[in-house]
Amino acid sequence: MADDPLLQPPLRGDERMEALAILIARLSALPAETPLVNLIDIVPPPALPILGGQFHVMGDEGWNLARADGERRALIKRAIEIHRRKGTPWAVRTALSTAIGGTDIALQEWFEYGGEPYRFRLTLDIPPAGLRAEELENVRRLVEATKNVRSWLDYIGTSASIPCPLRHGL
Repeated sequence: MADDPLLQPPLRGDERMEALAILIARLSALPAETPLVNLIDIVPPPALPILGGQFHVMGDEGWNLARADGERRALIKRAIEIHRRKGTPWAVRTALSTAIGGTDIALQEWFEYGGEPYRFRLTLDIPPAGLRAEELENVRRLVEATKNVRSWLDYIGTSASIPCPLRHGL
C-alpha cells in the first residue's frame, strides 16, 4: 500500500487508513451507470413495504393496486423512472400498467378525440383476475397522483379481452 495514490504520505502505514483505501478502491471499481434494481428481486417480501416507502410508491401511487409481490417489485423497479417523468401521459400509462400487472392502457388527450382543452380519457384492459370497485377507485387515485396538474380526467373506460381459440372445419 506504500504507492497507493489515495493515501497521503502522513496516512501511509496506518492499518485503518490502508484498509479504508482498499475498500474505497473496491467500491470505485463497481459500475455506477445503472442502479442495482435487480436486488429488489431477492429482497424478502416483508421488506417490500419499506422499499415501497423509500421509492415513494405506497398508497395511491401504485401500491394499493398491486395485488402480488411481483407487481410490487416491478413498481419499485420503475419508481425512479416514473417519478422522473411524472406529469406525462407516459408516466400515467406506465404506473397503471406496472401496478395492475402489465395490462394495456390507452390514454387519449383532448386533441385526439375532440374534447375540451387539457382533458384526457383512459381505457384500460381489465386483467384476467378482474377489477373490484375499490380497485377502480384506486386507479383514479393513481391517475390523479401521476398526471399533469393542469389536466383533468374525463372518464375511465374498461374493456376485456378473452382469448378464444378459432377453429375452422371443412
